[in-house]
Amino acid sequence: MLTFFDHCGTHVDAPYPFEADGAKVDELALDVLIGRARVVEIATERVIQKADLLALDLDNVEWLLLKTRNSLIVNSKEFTKNFVSVGADAAEFIVARGIKLVGIDYCSIEEITSKAIRPTTLSCEMVS
Repeated sequence: MLTFFDHCGTHVDAPYPFEADGAKVDELALDVLIGRARVVEIATERVIQKADLLALDLDNVEWLLLKTRNSLIVNSKEFTKNFVSVGADAAEFIVARGIKLVGIDYCSIEEITSKAIRPTTLSCEMVS
């Protein structure tokens, strides 16, 4: 059975407003948002690193969905600050692979206190 929490699908992070001249959500081509996704499960406790992704078959993947231990906390009534996120080296690897879109099973792909991933993803107009 496939289940979602109420934040799922509510929005995407387009390059704008993180980049002043970046595309806004209504300017994104639909083919960036729609496609056959590869769902992978990653058992890291805190930050997904490039090494975690190297072990996966990501050939011909354009849309990547990351399932983590976050799936166990999405129904919590309290926000969890120590959710699994994507590290900068993993983000760079994803961009280098030509992946158009990445999603994760919580509110953000990056740590709550970090903005390190935004410049990496914006450089290729990737959507998260």
